[in-house]
Amino acid sequence: MLDINFLENSWFFEEKTLKKWELLFDEQEINNNFYIIKSWKLNIEKYTTPLKDDTKILASLEKWDFLWEASFTNSKPKEVLVKSVENTKLIFIQAKNLDNFLEKYPTQTKNFLLEIIETINKRVNIWNKYITSIYEINKMVNNLQKINYLEIFKIFEKIKLIMWVKFLIYLEKNPVIENIFSYKYNSDFPLKIQNKVIDIKKYDLEKDFWINKKCYILENDINIWDDILWKIIIWKTKEFSENEKRLFLWIITSIAWVIKQKEIFDEIRNKNFMQEK
Repeated sequence: MLDINFLENSWFFEEKTLKKWELLFDEQEINNNFYIIKSWKLNIEKYTTPLKDDTKILASLEKWDFLWEASFTNSKPKEVLVKSVENTKLIFIQAKNLDNFLEKYPTQTKNFLLEIIETINKRVNIWNKYITSIYEINKMVNNLQKINYLEIFKIFEKIKLIMWVKFLIYLEKNPVIENIFSYKYNSDFPLKIQNKVIDIKKYDLEKDFWINKKCYILENDINIWDDILWKIIIWKTKEFSENEKRLFLWIITSIAWVIKQKEIFDEIRNKNFMQEK
């Protein structure tokens, strides 16, 4: 782990404070500093429109995470923006001072750089896992011959394996009754449709789904505009990291289209059935 006390007292590192939602730097800016977060966290984001009026969060970094090690080797304009989530404190070193830092503290600088390399390798492994996971889900979606509960439940089983979770449930909004959801899937009963009705305003995870309160739970709403149509809940015995939360969101976004298509096909089939009668 980086020796923060040493770095702060080395005279080569400076301190910077950001207010909530303040930018550390924007896209196309040139910033040749290497940063370490002392408190709270930052979001790395990418503009999604030419007018730069909307962004997508690519990653979240927390206390003792570092960013922009690339500043040591190049001074290219940034391709992303970095924004504070709360009042955030950082320490940083300017790339031009790295040689002087190395000259004065060769052993400590060597350890500093080795720690950076090790962390980068860990990040690469994590991102490889995420890219592979999303590819596997998208491949299942693209290869679907039919869109029905059975095929969707197979995708849920894949999600459970990818996320290394013990339990996954899927709730589906009743199209007529407000706040009522149908409890359709429980990973303890693979590929079997459940038919329990749940009041989304009053349900209890421990009572209704036998989820131990000591476990870590992640819930994700899938909605069209502001209307929540489906809900997926997973839990496991270890806390979810920020990267796992992000992966879960990406995966759910990938299968939302499939669930919606199933509802459209069901509606068409039901209309045809009624007309035939």
